[in-house]
Amino acid sequence: QQQQQNDQNNQDNNQDRQQQDKQQNQDNKDQQDQQQQPNPQQEQPQDKQEDEQQQQQKISPQDAQRMLEAIQADEKETQDKVNKEKAKALQRQQIEKNW
Repeated sequence: QQQQQNDQNNQDNNQDRQQQDKQQNQDNKDQQDQQQQPNPQQEQPQDKQEDEQQQQQKISPQDAQRMLEAIQADEKETQDKVNKEKAKALQRQQIEKNW
């Protein structure tokens, strides 16, 4: 009789554990689903921030033109330097060949 009671208690304990495991698995699955689904409330502030950043990042046409001219001037200087170095190297080669 005591053995039967122990068996019944073990069965009850096992059933309780199984139910707890099922509940835990369901909770974990729900949590994963929530993490994977984008939350519209969270996205809205991000969209507002992005809009504000885009508005702040706009530059005037005059500033854009000045930036473009500065970049072009830098590029021209760089090209001039490269061409001078090429010319020097070419002169060295010619001098070496004449000797």
